[in-house]
Amino acid sequence: PNAISVYPMEELEDKARRDFEEAMAAYEVEFAEWQAKSKKKRDESDGGDNPKPVLPVRKVYTFNSSTGEAIPAQVNRCPEQSLLLLSDELAGAFKSANQYRGGKGSDDEDLLEYWSGSGKKTLRAGGITVDVKNVSLSIFGNIQPDVLAGFIGDGSDSNGKFARFDFVQQPVASTHLSLKDSPCTLTPTLSKLYAY
Repeated sequence: PNAISVYPMEELEDKARRDFEEAMAAYEVEFAEWQAKSKKKRDESDGGDNPKPVLPVRKVYTFNSSTGEAIPAQVNRCPEQSLLLLSDELAGAFKSANQYRGGKGSDDEDLLEYWSGSGKKTLRAGGITVDVKNVSLSIFGNIQPDVLAGFIGDGSDSNGKFARFDFVQQPVASTHLSLKDSPCTLTPTLSKLYAY
């Protein structure tokens, strides 16, 4: 699974991290200049035009854990960016829904809605905190068959949660490759594909 998910995304994550660090360094310089200009204009009682620099936003391609509110908040900050939840143990992702709200939130239901790629608008007492047309979230990971059976129970899947997943059971016998087989590295090709 790492060859088609983790490794290709590492290149994108590294680039996003570098881009953000560079943008933050430039922002700090611009912000200091803005503060100095603002103080000078206040001292001179001159209104003038001095727009405040915009804080950069870091792209996030993958994550391993999240709160229910963090996913739409990140999409709101960077609406053109799709997200991938990579979980080596999907059981943790399934168990974590509503953990910060004592089981009284709507994390499970929100994940069901994200499956269709629909939007999200969150209204709080202070106003709208999230307003996006689409939340593009994919979930990829591993889970042991017996652990998955504990989540599915009698198999009724009343809310359709597990029907939204494509489960692949790996064969018990391992594949043996000949030394004559040429190595195939998918990382560069998949990184370019995932960048779009």
